[in-house]
Parts: sequence; C-alpha cells; structure tokens
Amino acid sequence: MRKFRFSAIIPFACAVVSFALTLVLLSAGSKPGQLDDQYMVSLNTSKVGQNIIRFEPATSTSASPTSTSTSPSNPLDPLNPFSTSNPLNPNNPNNPLSGLNDILDPVVGNLTDAIDGGLQDSVNTIISALVDTVGVRDFYHLFLMKVCEGDATNSTNPENEVRIDRCSSYEDEEAGLKKITSNIQSSVVVGTTNISVPLIGELTNSLNTLSSTVSSVRKVVIAFLIISLVGSGLSFISTLPAIFFQQSRMLVYFSLFWPSLAATFQFLAACVLTAMIVTIAQLVGGFGAAVSIHIREGAKALLFVWLSWLFILIANVYWFCIWFVEVRTWAFVRRERTEEERGNWRGIGKEVIRDLKGRKGE
Repeated sequence: MRKFRFSAIIPFACAVVSFALTLVLLSAGSKPGQLDDQYMVSLNTSKVGQNIIRFEPATSTSASPTSTSTSPSNPLDPLNPFSTSNPLNPNNPNNPLSGLNDILDPVVGNLTDAIDGGLQDSVNTIISALVDTVGVRDFYHLFLMKVCEGDATNSTNPENEVRIDRCSSYEDEEAGLKKITSNIQSSVVVGTTNISVPLIGELTNSLNTLSSTVSSVRKVVIAFLIISLVGSGLSFISTLPAIFFQQSRMLVYFSLFWPSLAATFQFLAACVLTAMIVTIAQLVGGFGAAVSIHIREGAKALLFVWLSWLFILIANVYWFCIWFVEVRTWAFVRRERTEEERGNWRGIGKEVIRDLKGRKGE
C-alpha cells in the first residue's frame, strides 16, 4: 500500500499558480509602476478632440454635354450667347478666355487649402484649450482597484512609451476620470465670442457613464476574485497534509470543496470581467474614434483571469476523481460499494457501466 499520495503535487501546484494569478490581478495598479500592463482598459487621450471638425477641399465633376441630334448650321450662331459657336462660351474650345481657368485654378486651390488649414488649426486650438484647462493626461489605465494616469514620453510612438506617475481610487474626485467629467467644459470664451462644442459635452457624459459602469461592475468582480483567492489558498493548504495522509477521507473532502468553490467564483469573475471589457471597448470605441480617443482592451488581464480559472479547475477535477474512485461509498444503484471497488482505478469503468445497467455488483 502506498504511504504517500505524490500525485497530489499536481493540484497543489495548480492551486498555487491560480492563487498567484488572482493575486496579480487584484494588486495590479495599486501604485505607479506596479504591473502597469495588467489593466482592464487603457484610454489614449493624447489627441482627444483633435480634428473633431474637419475641413477638406470639395471636389466637383461636370459632364460635358453630348449632342443627341444634328441640325444644320445657323450663320447667326456665333451671335447666340448660348451657342457653342459663340467665342465666349466656356464650352467653345476656341474661347480666348479658356486658358484663364488653367491660371486661376491653382491660385484658388492654394487659397482654399490655406483657409481650410487655418480653420482646422483654429478649431484644434480651441479644443486643446478646453482640454488643457482640465489637465487631461495622455493615458488612463483602468485597473480593478484603481485608475492610473500618465503621459507619453515619446510623441512619435506614444502607445509603447508611457510613464505612469499617479494612481487613485475610483471614488477620488480630484483625479482620474472623475476629474475629467466634473471639470471639463464644452465652451470657451475667445474675446467677446463664446464658442461651444456640444460634442465635448457628449464626451464628458460618455466618460461619466464609463466611470460609473466600471466602478459598479468591478466591485462584483473583486468580490468574486477574493472568494476565489481564499478558496485557492485553502486548497493548496489542505493539499499538503493530503499528500501524507492519503487514507483520510476528511482531507479529500476538504481538498475537493475548496477548489470547487474557487473554480466556481473564478469562472463567474472571468465571465463578468470579459463581458465588461468587451462592452466598454465597443461602446467607447465607436464614439471615441470621433473625438480621437483610442481604447485598448486589457488582453493580459483577460489571459490571467482565465488561466487562473483553468488551473484551479484542474485541481478540482483531480480531487473529484480521487473522491469518485477512492472515497465514494454510494453507487448508481441502491447498494453500497465494496471494499474491493474502492480505490480500484482499473475497474472503475466497468463498475460504472454495471451500475448504469442496473445490476448489482457481485
């Protein structure tokens, strides 16, 4: 008879890994520089409001008239201002003024481009003034516990070089998304003119909705993850004595209960977190593109939460198999399992098939 259950090292290791992954998710973003890439959602607001109104040169096409019928030439046609034979008609190839269009078109085009560029720069300047007065940062990383903010250190490639220097709670009114939604204005006074941008007002409302949604749903996710964290922690703790006392039915029941609890709540947390991230990305992504807000999903956070569930599920399946073969006393028919059947791994398949057919064991 074996003295130790060395195979229990597998669920022990899986429970430890699941515990560590869940702990990483809960502790990410607790302070600047700590697991910055484990965010749920990242908002790039470095270009917010830019090109919110676009000025582009218009293009027009004109179709040349085609004759559908022929008529005899009229000697008085050159005197008719609507006739193509008139020397001053634009459609007359012999028009002496036809070359004037070739001269004026580049001048008009350059003038139009200059006006468009000037208007575009003016609008961008106004939007930048509205945003800068609030102190909007370039990046906001939304973690489970806190919101971290920072600026890009490389303007040419801001996505890859971000310096996070402040982390605050979701309830902090003076930082994060709360500061944007409470302070940003949709109008600015230039001289004696009040210039308003209603779309900026819609932006603040959308960010306020985003902040409220994340703040509410994340509490549910945090509660699920804490329960899962406790379950996985007690799982590998109860596994240690089960390695040395393999005949203890009580240890098997404990080792089965804790990973079952952890796997259930870890799965719920993974589903809710995935749904929240995907929903936020779709809602904000469509509107954010119009105001130059780029959103990025937290792929690593999703990977960690699902891996944590997978590892604790492996531990749960292991102890379920141990209980099913070695500890279970009842059968699928109204009988008790014999001592020979308990712990008989090779005969478990035949036993189950025999019970499902409704025949008692010999």
